[in-house]
Amino acid sequence: MSAAMNNEMAQSHYDMALQMAADSDAPAAEKAAMLSDIGSGIQRRANTREQLDYAIALQQEALTLVADNSSDQLLCARIALQLGFTRQLASDDVRDLQKVVAELEGAYDVLRSQGDKGEVTELHINLGLAYQSLAAQGRADPRKALDAYHAALSGIDAVQQPAQFAIVQSNLALVMLSMCNGGDSDAMREALAVQAFEAGLSAVNAQDHPAEFAMLQNNLGNALQHAASGHPIANRLRAVEAYDAAIAVREELGSPTELAGTIANRAHCLCTIPDDPEQPARGNPNNLIAARSEYHRALILLSNAGDAEKSSLIREAIAELDEMLTTDPAAAVTDHG
Repeated sequence: MSAAMNNEMAQSHYDMALQMAADSDAPAAEKAAMLSDIGSGIQRRANTREQLDYAIALQQEALTLVADNSSDQLLCARIALQLGFTRQLASDDVRDLQKVVAELEGAYDVLRSQGDKGEVTELHINLGLAYQSLAAQGRADPRKALDAYHAALSGIDAVQQPAQFAIVQSNLALVMLSMCNGGDSDAMREALAVQAFEAGLSAVNAQDHPAEFAMLQNNLGNALQHAASGHPIANRLRAVEAYDAAIAVREELGSPTELAGTIANRAHCLCTIPDDPEQPARGNPNNLIAARSEYHRALILLSNAGDAEKSSLIREAIAELDEMLTTDPAAAVTDHG
């Protein structure tokens, strides 16, 4: 179904929901629950911003119906939780994210005292996502995201909820890495991030949770590749192994853009690894040639997917490699620690 048809369907459901609420003599709480549920249904099927806006409008209307009634506090908090999630899907604008934080923090005490464990965990995850996005724009302390994710993990059973556990661990690790700024604490943050990625991987596998497994392996590879530790070559060799695991899964998933990204990450890593790790001074011409081949593979995938911007970046990387190989065919590794 086309985006235009989905937009029309979302609008139809939106109009129908408002008309049903206007015509109903049911209590405000029942109408609010109905509007919120229809909004959430639109959100789950949405693939455009317009559809998400219809969902947000219904959830906001639902919240308005019960916001002033003290007996509907729990329902109000639950709708705020759904609304906060939908807002984040729709926009990463600072003002929208600040609304998310305000709505979720407003629901926090009620959900913690009256809601169930899953709702409290979901609230912490959504708060973590909002703070993480705000921190990336310099509008929040990233430690607030860390606190929210740690709180979420305390409510997640890694055995019973492996995918959710893995995703939160990945987000936690990404926040830690974002806090690295060239200071003395970077090595500790990088080590903790690697531990978080590995913790996530301990809960999922390639067969049952391929998307989460591949994401974590790719992110682990990135963390190891760029870690400022005393063992850069060993870390980069581990990174290549992680990329290989991600590539094997992403080839099966049929996601060309994500596959190309991991292949390009692997190629970049190969450029910094000596052909013989025991004798790095001999350089890495073989790895550079292998990296060039990997970049070309990524370029084909991105070109076929119509991603002009990323294709341009890959072409630049290939041009740099060509110049390096032409200038010095026996090029030594420029950065192997």
